[in-house]
This record gives sequence, C-alpha cells and structure tokens, in this order.
Amino acid sequence: MNTDERTHRFTLSVEGSGHLGHVELLTDTREAFIEVPGLSSRLLAVRVQAVPHDTEGWQPIVFELVTEEHGGRRYKLHEKARFYVPRGFAPPGGGKP
Repeated sequence: MNTDERTHRFTLSVEGSGHLGHVELLTDTREAFIEVPGLSSRLLAVRVQAVPHDTEGWQPIVFELVTEEHGGRRYKLHEKARFYVPRGFAPPGGGKP
C-alpha cells in the first residue's frame, strides 16, 4: 500500500538457508521492480522455488522489500516466512553432482 501522493518503486527478493541451495522468486510481473501509484495498493502474486541440498521439513526464508526515495534514502523491510520441503524430495547425495 502506498499512502504517499507520488508513485513508489519497490524491489522484492528472497533468501533462504544454506540447506535450500538456490532460492528463486517468481512474480506475476516482468519488470525487475514493482511500481505502486500514489494513494493506491497493488496485489502481487509470488512463488518461491528452491533446490534443497540435504533437508526436509520447514526451512526459514526471508523476503526483502526495498524502495529508494528521491532524496537518496533507502528503506528496507524484512519479513520472515517458511518454505516446506516434503519428505523424500531432497535429491540423493544432497543434490550435488
């Protein structure tokens, strides 16, 4: 939600534990940023994919939302979440070649 009167641009990323290996964030937009016009909100569908190395169950991930203001000030918001790796999903040998 953007309660300001001017448009803001945000970038969204995700990081996971070392057990998850490569973590990828997929969104319903093609741009590298999310633009929210002034006095409005935007709903964004996201999907997180990971290639687990040697783990099962719930793994911590963190979403990071970043915006940069005209004055050069940068604001970051971190939100904790969990990623579920089903039993037996981790590749044999920990996914290593």
